[in-house]
Amino acid sequence: EVHQMPLRKLEKHYVKRLRTNGEGCEDYGGIFSTSSKETYEKDPLNLQDMRRDQVHVAETVVTVLVKDINDNAPVFPNTTMYGEVQENGPIDLSVGVVWAWDADDEQEGTNARLTYSIDKNVIEELSGRPIFTVDPLSGLIRTAICCLDRETTPEYHIQVVAHDGGGLKGTCTVVVRLADVNDNSPRLTR
Repeated sequence: EVHQMPLRKLEKHYVKRLRTNGEGCEDYGGIFSTSSKETYEKDPLNLQDMRRDQVHVAETVVTVLVKDINDNAPVFPNTTMYGEVQENGPIDLSVGVVWAWDADDEQEGTNARLTYSIDKNVIEELSGRPIFTVDPLSGLIRTAICCLDRETTPEYHIQVVAHDGGGLKGTCTVVVRLADVNDNSPRLTR
């Protein structure tokens, strides 16, 4: 702080400076005349130090936006999910819906955009065709062939994969159970 005080018609200043550690003011040692050559010659270092040690401080708020990268793979809530379908039903019966989630930011890029596929499907022996399909966007599993027989195979195991837009994937096993219908007549043993 510089307080001007008129003394003997000369412009003189009483000088204080803020300490460098921020703890109050330090007396700079008296009265200096800025218009007199004699003051500068008496104590030139104090005046030079005072000019050099003045610090100005400004503050602002900085907001840091963290950019999302694809560092999270899709995760299914359970490693095993269950579905059910009636035996002897037509093609395109709904078995169940699988779903996964991705911790990456949905609003930024495709890192959290999921698509579904069947990695390990069951193949029908007669036709060589896969028995189940999955909708890539909804995760709805359906039958791809008709007439599944519970008495021959009561349940099927398939592996569904969820892929995110950045190439990471998660898997789960879907157990498809066949619901029994009354499609067999009684037979006599003899």
